[in-house]
Amino acid sequence: MERALREVGYDEADIEHMMGDLMGAFEKSDDAGQAQWKLTRAAVLRRRVEADAFAKAQEVEAVLVKLLPGVRTSKYVKHRVEQQFQKRDV
Repeated sequence: MERALREVGYDEADIEHMMGDLMGAFEKSDDAGQAQWKLTRAAVLRRRVEADAFAKAQEVEAVLVKLLPGVRTSKYVKHRVEQQFQKRDV
């Protein structure tokens, strides 16, 4: 679980806190530990999904930004898009 928390970008302090909560829950009872494990796992999976969605949104935006000047006929729109996104060659 620690490795999964690191992979999705949690800070070391947060990892220590979450793992302490997790181990403390297992000390109370196995059911409490399993419930805490489930919550921690859900948080990790949620972070992974958010990161994947953000990466996909960046890919789509990069493609659409390149297509926008071709669709728009206004020279002002074309100029603005070229100015704003010329450094974003993806």
